[in-house]
Amino acid sequence: MKKLFLTMLIAGVCLAQAPRRHNTLTVPYTDSPSASASVLTLQQPATNSRKVQVLWAHINCSVACVVELERNGTAATSTAATEIGTTDITVTPATNAFTDSDVGNGTTIDTFTIAAETTIAVDLTVYNIWLIGDGTDKNLTLRSDSITGTVRMTIGWREF
Repeated sequence: MKKLFLTMLIAGVCLAQAPRRHNTLTVPYTDSPSASASVLTLQQPATNSRKVQVLWAHINCSVACVVELERNGTAATSTAATEIGTTDITVTPATNAFTDSDVGNGTTIDTFTIAAETTIAVDLTVYNIWLIGDGTDKNLTLRSDSITGTVRMTIGWREF
């Protein structure tokens, strides 16, 4: 009995120290609006979601711009984007991404002012942003102000 208990205890410790398996993904987006906003959204599916930790964003504007980081706007329904897996665990993401997104305005978390021809890297882990649970109202959006120029945005996230 003692051997069984000891074996179970050691197995539990080993499993607790095993690395957590997760997908890491990105979605790049380039837009050249003419006096309109560029919008990139990550959104949970209605069903079969995973826990999503939002990690980082890179934002570049060819002209000076302001980009808002928003959460939980009305669900986006167009235009679906292609997510890129950066790990080879499972490259099919549960999270949906939308470019030229029609997501409704959500709660603004932060605003970034970007000088012309400048790229900023934003560590989104400092905001502790998680999308947890089923429901298309669980989303995260980067929304530029209305400009005439080129906007490049990329978001990286992890799915568990």
